Amino acid sequence: MAVRALVIVVCALLCASGCGAGDGEGGQKPAGGEVARVEIVQTGLLLTQAGERRRLSAKAYDAEGSPVTPRKLGWTSTTPAEIAVDDRGEVTANTQNGSTQIVVEADGVKSAPLLGIVTEPPPGALLLTDADIVGEPREVAPEAEPALANTHEVVLSGVSPPAVGTLVLSTESKPAGGKVVAVGEADGKVTLALGMVSVRELLPKLTIHQRIDLSAAPLIIPPDVEATYDIQRAGSTLKFDPKPVEFETTFQLGVFECKADVALPIQIGTSPVFTVSQSFGLDLRFSGDHGLERFVVQGQLGPRIEVGVDVTAGFEGSVECEKELFAIRIPIGGLLSFFVAGLVPVKVGFELGGKVSVASASLGIQAEATATAEIGVECPVGGSCEFVRSLTGDAKLEPQWNVPTFTGVRFEPSVEGFGRVELAIGNPFWRSLRLDTFYAKMGPELKGSFANKADQIADTQYKSSYQLTLESRAGVGKKLDEALELLGVETLSALELVGSVDLARSPKGTVTAEPSVFAVGDPVTVHVKLDPASVNFFPGIGPYNVKQLVLVQSPQGAPPITEIKRVDASAGATTLDIPFTAESAGNASDLTVFAVTQILPFDVFSLEVGSPARERIAFVSHAGGDPELVLMNPDGTGQVSITTNAVLDQDPSWSPDGSKLVFGTGVPSGIGISVVNADGSGLTKLSGSSGHEDWDPVWSPDGGRIAFASNRDGNNEIYVMNADGTGQTRLTWDPGSDMHPSWSPDGAKIAFSSLRQTVRGVWVMNANGSAQVEVTAADAGGTHPAWSPDGSKIAFARSVAGAMNIFVMNPNGGAVTQLTANGNAWTWYPTWSPDGSKLAFAGNLDDAANYEIYSMNADGTGINRLTTNALGDTMPSWSPK
Repeated sequence: MAVRALVIVVCALLCASGCGAGDGEGGQKPAGGEVARVEIVQTGLLLTQAGERRRLSAKAYDAEGSPVTPRKLGWTSTTPAEIAVDDRGEVTANTQNGSTQIVVEADGVKSAPLLGIVTEPPPGALLLTDADIVGEPREVAPEAEPALANTHEVVLSGVSPPAVGTLVLSTESKPAGGKVVAVGEADGKVTLALGMVSVRELLPKLTIHQRIDLSAAPLIIPPDVEATYDIQRAGSTLKFDPKPVEFETTFQLGVFECKADVALPIQIGTSPVFTVSQSFGLDLRFSGDHGLERFVVQGQLGPRIEVGVDVTAGFEGSVECEKELFAIRIPIGGLLSFFVAGLVPVKVGFELGGKVSVASASLGIQAEATATAEIGVECPVGGSCEFVRSLTGDAKLEPQWNVPTFTGVRFEPSVEGFGRVELAIGNPFWRSLRLDTFYAKMGPELKGSFANKADQIADTQYKSSYQLTLESRAGVGKKLDEALELLGVETLSALELVGSVDLARSPKGTVTAEPSVFAVGDPVTVHVKLDPASVNFFPGIGPYNVKQLVLVQSPQGAPPITEIKRVDASAGATTLDIPFTAESAGNASDLTVFAVTQILPFDVFSLEVGSPARERIAFVSHAGGDPELVLMNPDGTGQVSITTNAVLDQDPSWSPDGSKLVFGTGVPSGIGISVVNADGSGLTKLSGSSGHEDWDPVWSPDGGRIAFASNRDGNNEIYVMNADGTGQTRLTWDPGSDMHPSWSPDGAKIAFSSLRQTVRGVWVMNANGSAQVEVTAADAGGTHPAWSPDGSKIAFARSVAGAMNIFVMNPNGGAVTQLTANGNAWTWYPTWSPDGSKLAFAGNLDDAANYEIYSMNADGTGINRLTTNALGDTMPSWSPK
């Protein structure tokens, strides 16, 4: 492993020196020209022993690229104790094995660094200078797939032909190195074919510990990008402005290479606009004793992209377009350019797609990100090698979407803009000897799902919405195995890093209305409370994203819909009122509020905020013979069955969000607990088995738990379980029968009825079963407790002179007040309306042999019969707000 690791280090060194300019120094402008760029002529430097000297030279250029003579030229070495450089550019090896970075400065302008090394070559190696090499070395098979087996060729003059198997090392700028695999002679010249070997084999005592700054390194820009964009470089930032060119409608999409999972009908009208800032460095550590220790590219990438496409027909799929805008050439040349990554390609791209069921839509984005990345490999001394991958950052994205008005379909676009940085190991110029190894990708992604207002109202389980996330991914290239072999790494834990961080979500909120039922001419006020975390497109940053609230009315949640009123939202507002005078009778639940956003200011993208809760009462009806669960409006209208089976259904209780009901249901030789959606779908069993009864279930206020009664241990006791049926735990342990639990609104306590005295009474305990205390008088008793929504009262039933009546009391048992007093009739199973102003209950007020559902005011007045069923109705449960 150490041998291979050495190879990669050597490679990096050679690539680092590969940023030089041409040869001579003649033809320069007179002194006084403004220096804009300075380069070290030599691109590689390999010294083979302590005391060896070598002379370096430099060239300076003005902004137009013309040579100039600098007023002042200075040379520096990062580690002069290992390799020193004097004011004339003469370097001296001060150690037998070491490295340095040499920089020349001309009139305050610094060059990219030249990585120099001093190390003892292996015995019998052939050392070459640039003068020994005719022309430039070349790759033998330029079109071959990158692989370690590929070779390169070098032509020598004045050098005796070496034997096959000889190690060859270039000591200056021209890249040549490896093991001789073939030798040829012609016209007094020797041609060698060289194969790749590990760094450790080629330079067994090499030692490097350098961090190479890549922010000012030379860039390699593909010709098609240069032909398409005017490119401006200011420091570490590059701006790509498209030139006026014509595009064909192809999935090449200009210079971008696109991959699609479906033949997308899209067109791009102009080249995307990009700005990319980058600041990277290569952390390179290698020792002769341990081999590769660290080879990591680290720094920042800041891409910004603006792109738009037109969709010419409906589709479902996605297309990802990516383009390498430039590659940072690590300034390492000569011998080491074969082993250490020669290039850090920087790419940008975008992905557009989703489900678009309409034609003539446009999808576009303005996206930017700031990513701090580390990718590479680290091999701690004495430990196994690990894949280094770290991605952090932030991002912004502004969508530019437009679609025509549509009905009956959903528009579900997805847009993403991203930057990508890669690490390629091998020679920066020869593709066949360059291995893609690691990559990091980061950018914002915006997904949305939209339907028109009528479709959102009709589907109670659906709301239009959007979500913006920062997506990040770091992984390995397809040539990782061969690159590891080159690096001398035998094993590597290379798990892909995938991350997703929420940046923004569509506005959310709650809606209430007063009054809940209104007639023509009544004044009505709709109150909207927006979630403060959702009103800004970027939470805590901005911009404020609510432009308008739109109030519509749709009787019973069905078309047609009528727009009632629009209200403009002022910046920062989280509570808004929408007052209006009713032009038609209706219920508050027929009203729906939509938000029109600033970022997507189109009515077609209106986002449903919510509706005042459609209050309903669930109850058990015997109308069909079998006890079934039935729902109705608070006035008794709109009755609909949600269970239809041949077993007992009883004791319904609403979930806090009003979307589900938990209830007791018959199982073979017993009763169990099940959950069903409020529309009758999704029936799920939570508990129950043969031989015992689980019943009286009631949901906790936070929706996470369900309290219930069970005789599974031989006596009725109170239990609690998670909302999915797991974690069933017993709370009461008394010989008396415990049943009918009711949660306090804060979820801290549970009221229940217990036969621990001569008569059944109401008890209260903590939600964990501790501190059990009776709150009704022991000789008076009570049953079926129901905590009021504000927590100030407990309603319950009590037997008085052989009849059952409804009472209320404080939670500590004080201020007992009787609400019903109807002779021999029974009234029980009290349940509170969401606002605490009414109670529903079961009673036989009109027929001693038949129970019906009634409602009354919280003070006992205004009793109103809600059901009429000769076979009886009982066990009501009023839905939450």
